[in-house]
Amino acid sequence: MKKHILGSLITTASYQACLSEIISLAEKRQNGYICVCNVHMLIESFFHKKFRNILNNATITLPDGMPVAKGISILHHIRQERIAGMDIFPDLLKKCALKNLSVFFYGNTETILNKIMTKSAEIYPSLKIAGAVSPPFRALTASENQHIINKINSSKPHLVFVSLGCPKQEIWMAEHQQIEALMIGVGAAFNVFSGSMNRAPLFLRNAGLEWLYRLFQEPRRLFCRYLKTNFIFIFLFFIELLYAILIPKQFNKQSQNTNGN
Repeated sequence: MKKHILGSLITTASYQACLSEIISLAEKRQNGYICVCNVHMLIESFFHKKFRNILNNATITLPDGMPVAKGISILHHIRQERIAGMDIFPDLLKKCALKNLSVFFYGNTETILNKIMTKSAEIYPSLKIAGAVSPPFRALTASENQHIINKINSSKPHLVFVSLGCPKQEIWMAEHQQIEALMIGVGAAFNVFSGSMNRAPLFLRNAGLEWLYRLFQEPRRLFCRYLKTNFIFIFLFFIELLYAILIPKQFNKQSQNTNGN
């Protein structure tokens, strides 16, 4: 089931339920894509219809950011936990190793990919790694793009992890559904798992302040983004919350219309 927030549809389920569903889909080699939605992605979706369609057509859209999970919980009177890409990435690797499912890594740098494959082999020795590709930091030619599609499909992975950053990775997955496997965009989870980036302490994560920790790690890149997107999210969320309080019938009708997605 999905619930809407700021026009985007977010999957509402427990962490374990989502983990099990992803593995079930991967076992069937069902092609499709999974988005891991934080505030940045939600605001991109709100202002760009094309990206909103990509997000809303995802097989599963996980509530990554704590504000997204809390926002869904408040609007729809449920208890939705945060399902972070940085948490689910290693758990999916573990499940794939146990289930004898193969994985493919796409995106980021060659150095990061090598570290991921080395660490994966150490922690999950039974994990089947079908392959890995670090694309150039430019637009691919048609022949290069087709070569990558062929390489992924010929390796027959069950699950493809994509790390290109938002919104690039979501657009890439939506445009590459000819890939015969389930794809999931995990962004910076590659960097954290490889040890190239430290993750926030647990108490900050539980307090919904992981974004603040990342801001201190990458102030130049993230300051303007966080300042802008967090302010916009708070403003838009309170407008939607007022709408839900003042016109509950209309809000609930809108919610019911999206429950089948």
